[in-house]
Formats: sequence, structure tokens, C-alpha cells
Amino acid sequence: YLMKYSPSQVAKNYAKKILDNKKYQPYLVYYFVQKNYSTYLNNDEAICLLEKSENEFRKQGRNDLAIRTKITLAMRNANLGQLEKAEKILHEAENENKYDCMQCYFLNNFAMINILKGNFCDEVENNLREALFLMPTHYEKGIILCNLLIYYCETNNLFNAQNIAKQLEDVTFYQYSFEQYNHILHYNLYFYYSVIQDNGNAGKHYMALKRLYENAPDELREYMDAT
Repeated sequence: YLMKYSPSQVAKNYAKKILDNKKYQPYLVYYFVQKNYSTYLNNDEAICLLEKSENEFRKQGRNDLAIRTKITLAMRNANLGQLEKAEKILHEAENENKYDCMQCYFLNNFAMINILKGNFCDEVENNLREALFLMPTHYEKGIILCNLLIYYCETNNLFNAQNIAKQLEDVTFYQYSFEQYNHILHYNLYFYYSVIQDNGNAGKHYMALKRLYENAPDELREYMDAT
């Protein structure tokens, strides 16, 4: 909850208090917080924490949390450009998965890896559409719609891209304070409006990105510098 609705520094400080208190280490919540804390770290540091969390979840018999952690681990490797490794980890997690509620994560993340590979095949659209059909949370829906927007821009299907952009302009997607999430929304809409040469809306999202950058935590600023 804090991650979605509070600035990163507030959530980080709360997590740090738990992680610095060794009395919590025997408890599952410690590793759950550790997994979430990895969100605020660079890719290499995050991968190290995620691997530790996955191992501890398995020791405590929580394979459901281990699989969720492995999904995140896959995408951190994708962020480093290690797409084959990311895909392998994601397949391993999918083969182990017995929880229907996670299927939208697999569909979205396999599509994202294909997009990062520059592979805009029909399977990408099908996966993203199916992920939406599985009714993810509103928060996750925003991520899936962003990937679908990029897919339609890259395949020059601007009619469908327009429909997705209209959905992403819905004010309810901007209720979250998590800076990384807001960066994803604004960046993808900026990309779309630049493609269709709508300078007014592109400028609106560019200014939103600029404001985010000025107030961004270090890990987000590093990511934004690279995009």
C-alpha cells in the first residue's frame, strides 16, 4: 500500500526500519518487505536481494511468493538487457506456477520481453489482450495498457493506439504516488503523442516527466537518464 500511495522515500524509510531490525528475520514478513524494498535499488542490488528472498520463501514453504519473486527477478535481468536469461527465468517460474491469479503477470512479461527484443509479433498483442481479460488490478492494468500502446505504435496501428491512450489518460491511473509507475505512464504517452505529432499533449507529458525527474529518487533518475 505504501509503495503505491506514498512517495518512495516514505516507503523506503518504513521498509528500512523493518530490515534493520534483526528480530524480524525469522518471520516471513521480513523477506516480503525485503522483496518490495528491492524495487528501490539498482538492478544488480535488486537481483541480489530478490535471490535471497526467493530462497527464504522456499525454506518457509511459500512457493507462491517464491514464484512471484522469480517473475520480478526475470524482469530485473531484462532491464539489464539479458533478455534470454530473463526469458529462461520466466519460463522456469511459469512451469512451476499452479496459481491462476498469476497468469496475467506471465502474459504481460513475456510480451514485454518480446517488445524489448523488437519482436512485435501477433503473440505480443494476444498475450497483452488476454492479460487484460484476466482482470488484473487497476494498478497492473495501467502497466499492461502501456505495453499495448507501445505495441500498436510500433506496428503502426494508430487507431488502436488512440483507444489505448484515451484509457491511459483516465485520471484514476494518476492516483498513485509511486514515481516509477508515473514515469511509465507519462513516458509511454509522451512516446505515443510524439509518434502522431501531437505536440500539445506530448509537451504535457514531457513536462510531467521533467517534474518527476527533478524530484526523483536516485534509482529512478538513473533509469530516466538511460531512456
